[in-house]
Amino acid sequence: MKRYRYIFYFLISLIFLGCEDYLNKVPVDSIVDQNAITDLKSAQAAMDGLYNTLNGFYRGENLLRNFANLSDEQKDVEGINQYTLNSVDPNGINWSISWQVINRANHILEKVPGVESIPSGDKDKFIAEAKFLRALEYLLLAQFFGDVPWVETTDYRVVQNLSRTPVAEVMSNVIRDLEEAEPGLPASYDDVGGDRFRITRGAATALLARAYLYQQNWPESETKASEVINNSSYRLAVDYGDVFADNSSEGILEYFHQNLSSMGATFAEGFLPESKGGFYANVYTDKMANAFEHGDVRKDYSISVDGEGLPYVSKYRNTGANHEVKILRLAEMYLIRAEARAQQGDIPGAAEDLNIIRNRAGLPNTTTAGDKASMLLAIEQERFVELCFEGHRWIDIVRTGRANDIMSAFNPVGWDPTDVLLPIPQSEIDKNPNLTQNPGY
Repeated sequence: MKRYRYIFYFLISLIFLGCEDYLNKVPVDSIVDQNAITDLKSAQAAMDGLYNTLNGFYRGENLLRNFANLSDEQKDVEGINQYTLNSVDPNGINWSISWQVINRANHILEKVPGVESIPSGDKDKFIAEAKFLRALEYLLLAQFFGDVPWVETTDYRVVQNLSRTPVAEVMSNVIRDLEEAEPGLPASYDDVGGDRFRITRGAATALLARAYLYQQNWPESETKASEVINNSSYRLAVDYGDVFADNSSEGILEYFHQNLSSMGATFAEGFLPESKGGFYANVYTDKMANAFEHGDVRKDYSISVDGEGLPYVSKYRNTGANHEVKILRLAEMYLIRAEARAQQGDIPGAAEDLNIIRNRAGLPNTTTAGDKASMLLAIEQERFVELCFEGHRWIDIVRTGRANDIMSAFNPVGWDPTDVLLPIPQSEIDKNPNLTQNPGY
């Protein structure tokens, strides 16, 4: 049993603690009449609700605030958070937002097909969007928890007794959902009002590239990444700072910020000190600061020090909006393709993609990555600095099997090899004896 080496930890996302756990929730349509899907308008409202629920996972409780503290990239300001210490308490972890996303997606998938008044084109789009968002959430859940229950119903009589689904099956289902979603999604942003916070076909293709990479299906990952790279809807921003502008040319899917005023603090505020309008909950590590090469323009954009000498993450700067967060962006596709090519022995092709990202950052072509092993390490390093504070680092070191080597050196006191997976919340195990705990907890 893992011993917890912390006295106190700070959870910044108290806004979600009142949420009911989906795994013990009665059917949505029987308890919340306003969620009923009866026509085009109510279907669109349900979809908007699904988007906004997904934002809770990115903005608040989990991915970009707490789970990112697990890695060597960032930490909570006090250095005593359970995630920062790699000492996560099964009694102190909350995954309810994830299951709310899945529940809302399943609600749409159950109800929309039977509503005859919804035009077929809109119906296909809603179904595709729901499958995409269910796949995205499961892809993330599988990286953090391993085996998780695969749910395709809102019927609590089924849900409350589910067992954990093997991660390989979860990943197979994710691929299936995305492949089914891809053709049903709009081909152009013009078809969704011009904004990049709505899901298009390119987003499904990009997420497939990521999912295939996680699945170690290198040929398919390369193929899908190439499809996105060759799509004229996307182009790398010339300046790194322009990547994080609203509707950036590099953005494939941006954080959905509808009804922002009702969603509490923006993401930037969790990083910015009070002098910059934030509440300063998380900060970069010394290792992150030292990871940038001399002349890398990404360093000054991503991290900074305020007038009082406080170090802070400056990548997210807008305290009036959350659109800076990119769920999918083009630079990741180049790095995905580089990794897929390297894994297949195409070192020159991998170097070509890697150098495109390095050159944009003001760096010369790589000179050290001449074989597969060195190329993979160079790509890992490039993902570290290019995608910092975007929710990738922990997943990257776990999926590549590098977490134990990296984290045992970074956090030798707190790290155990079993920390590569988070604990299943103990409250869920107490309610459902078919759920089992991960090793070490």
